[in-house]
Amino acid sequence: VIPVDQRSAEHVPLCYEQNLTFHSLLQVELSENDAVRLQRMPSIFTQPTDEGKGYYILPPIRYPDGKFYMKIGHSERWELVVHTEEEVRDWFRSKGNPEAIMTRPPLDLLPGVTPVSVHRDACVTVKTPTRQLYVDMVTTSLGVALGGNGWSAKSCDEIGRMAAKMILKGQWDYDLPAAQFRVRWAAGQQKPKL
Repeated sequence: VIPVDQRSAEHVPLCYEQNLTFHSLLQVELSENDAVRLQRMPSIFTQPTDEGKGYYILPPIRYPDGKFYMKIGHSERWELVVHTEEEVRDWFRSKGNPEAIMTRPPLDLLPGVTPVSVHRDACVTVKTPTRQLYVDMVTTSLGVALGGNGWSAKSCDEIGRMAAKMILKGQWDYDLPAAQFRVRWAAGQQKPKL
């Protein structure tokens, strides 16, 4: 949520149609040579197999610890809906579902890559019923950018630009239709009027 005016943010009930879902992922540490070799690699998505196993692989980036990591996540087959804050805490402590991700099949798509190390991790994703992220002004002084649906990390820079332009103008200012990104309110909720 991106409040333009903190006073308005305190008075808006944020009741959007959305679900939180658990995901498991791998952080694959690469040598600097492999990371440089793969720096122009696109994001890769595979279709789920008959067993429901599919993957995404994001290009390697340098993390704050100075090391290069490539992120590998799984398809929706392994998603679980989150219901409580306690479940979220327990999930992050668990490091994810070890059955959800295997290292070898995704890395087979990248010949010659030898991981330095592999770390399992947990993630929580906001899912919208439209499968489209929400980028919308919910009042005249409050805008939101949320609901990445598990695919927005690869596009986060542009999503941030889209949201920032909207916030600065107080209205939609992008070359895609605003209706495509409009917030859907939870049952019984209406857009706040401030």
